[in-house]
Amino acid sequence: MTVNIYSLPGWLYQTIYLGLTLGLEGTRVKLPGLRQLGLQRGQTILDWGCGTGLLLGDIADELQAGTIIAMDRSPGLLRQAKSKRLPRFEGRCWFVVCDGCSGLCFPQAFDAVVASYTLGILTPEECERAIEEIHAILRPGGRVLIIDQYRPQSTGLLKNAYYNTRACIAKRLFQQQFLGSPLQLGKWKFEELAYREHPLQMSFFWVGRKA
Repeated sequence: MTVNIYSLPGWLYQTIYLGLTLGLEGTRVKLPGLRQLGLQRGQTILDWGCGTGLLLGDIADELQAGTIIAMDRSPGLLRQAKSKRLPRFEGRCWFVVCDGCSGLCFPQAFDAVVASYTLGILTPEECERAIEEIHAILRPGGRVLIIDQYRPQSTGLLKNAYYNTRACIAKRLFQQQFLGSPLQLGKWKFEELAYREHPLQMSFFWVGRKA
């Protein structure tokens, strides 16, 4: 029987995720990517596919003041995200249930969008629609941060065994596609500002800007 990890209670999903990653993706990939995004005080930010809100605290720290909208398709994960305490953002952090692929209807344009380990679990068609939606809601000059997984290339036996094991877990448990769609589509719609790979975490971050 296949279990959809995204339908699990938020606390259980977060425990599994942090146990498998040892929390290292936060310091090695997510936080460096956020700093490259260059958030500025007072901006309006969308956390596209926020999950249990693991990145909300870092977004709040980088932003200092402004508005955060956290969006996810899973009500269970979103409930866990709502439990995050963001004292400086009381009344300025909103939570929305939405799949992000079929019409993002917000009254304002966003200064930046963060999509962390979310686009890579979509089909190529869904990913294209999501990128189109993200592009549409960003103001001109707005930025997008995509953090996701990739399969590094290596000729070393031990490295390949490590990459294959992690890829298998990511595919079966987290539904990671490893198709490269987020990066390809991001480069198609946005001007590239920054890109960095972290082979040990099999992750990358990419920052783009809307013309």
